Amino acid sequence: MPSIPVDFIEQIRRVLDLAGFHVADEADDAVSGLSVSVISGGVLVKWVACDDFVTLVDGLRVVVAERGGGAGSRTRGIVHTAVAGVLAQLGHTVAESSDGGVLVLQVDG
Repeated sequence: MPSIPVDFIEQIRRVLDLAGFHVADEADDAVSGLSVSVISGGVLVKWVACDDFVTLVDGLRVVVAERGGGAGSRTRGIVHTAVAGVLAQLGHTVAESSDGGVLVLQVDG
């Protein structure tokens, strides 16, 4: 895997923090917020909801389904779209990862 400069990773984390997103601590996978991890060619940003929120959304899905409503929550997609928008606006190259996260590509030069 190509090496991603630490300053690039920290820049992404700082930008997200300054934009008002909670960036989860790298050491604790169980914390809710945005996780930022190194992958080949860049970093991956994914939103992780706390258990209480997941339970709330799951409960709402049941209510919506019982009422004949839509397919369910699109919250993760909305958060990832907002993250991608902030990073793209600042000049970063972004794409959707295969699992729906936000891939931020490190561009040489």
